Amino acid sequence: MNNTLFNYRGLIIILSLLVIIPSCKKDKLGISQKSLIGHWLEVEPAGIIQFGGTNHEFYFNNNGTFALKRDYWTDVVFSDPCQSNHSDYVVGTFAKTNNQFSFTGKYSNAQFTVLQPNVCGETDYAFSTTYTYQNGILTLNSGQEPYFQIALHKQ
Repeated sequence: MNNTLFNYRGLIIILSLLVIIPSCKKDKLGISQKSLIGHWLEVEPAGIIQFGGTNHEFYFNNNGTFALKRDYWTDVVFSDPCQSNHSDYVVGTFAKTNNQFSFTGKYSNAQFTVLQPNVCGETDYAFSTTYTYQNGILTLNSGQEPYFQIALHKQ
């Protein structure tokens, strides 16, 4: 009888651990939902020559929402405001799976309080990408060349 009782206790402990451990929500790539919450700023990789691009600043909230400031910049002068230096502001929701981020939202003002079109007249924002998380760096577009990756550092 003691052996049977011990086997049941062992089984209960193992089943409890199987329930408790996944609740930490740390995905295969090593970042938990809780660790994601906060302010993340893009840092460009050293040694890459660029003549134009974007810089990203994300704010992830614990309720699955985000705010994004995305700066477009270029060394070339264009008359079209969509191709010139400007900033976009986005508010919306995000979802994270094992190696994929999905963002959906609306463009807003710089204070993230009023929904309004961006300089190109767009109102809706959608972005899905692969990611990795290593050594404290969250990299979006992780499968692409370094020039196209978005390396985010938590502030």
